[in-house]
Amino acid sequence: MERPSSVPFEATGVDSPMPSTSICRGATPREVSTRASSSAGSTLATAAADDDRERKTQYEVQEEHGSYQEFTVRDHSEGLPGLFWRNFFGTPFVRLFGQRLETLPSDCVKHLGDALVLVQPYEFPSQAGSPEADARERELVEMLGPECFYDHERHQKPTRRPVLEAETRPVRLKRGTRPDATSSGR
Repeated sequence: MERPSSVPFEATGVDSPMPSTSICRGATPREVSTRASSSAGSTLATAAADDDRERKTQYEVQEEHGSYQEFTVRDHSEGLPGLFWRNFFGTPFVRLFGQRLETLPSDCVKHLGDALVLVQPYEFPSQAGSPEADARERELVEMLGPECFYDHERHQKPTRRPVLEAETRPVRLKRGTRPDATSSGR
């Protein structure tokens, strides 16, 4: 079995929505899942080739006098940019997809316990971007719900997003204070 020498790994959590990147050198799904679940508050972790991550998280906007890069989604609170080689979904995404996870082909999904699910569309990261891998990703996105993913053809953000724990936490006020427009509730 081919083992990647290094594949970027990103884990994001409720309290730190911007991704932190490290390298998994030849990591197995179990090793990556251990890293993902040990990341404090991790709700999503992915492993992907750099070019695949770039093509799904950014696109070029053409203007009269040049162009610039725009993000498809800023972070996972806006939904998902697509599926990558390895996608470790934590509780918010397990809730979002619900029973749809059970409809995925058994060779693509692995339940890792404690509301952590691995979705792996293809065996090797080097397959990303191939016609077969793109077709498999489209198939799985359709099964999970295309409304949860960025629409790359129309440049539209997902219309269905995960409910993150921070969004459902009750606002706690100190005694004698009242909520106002400047209060964040933290």
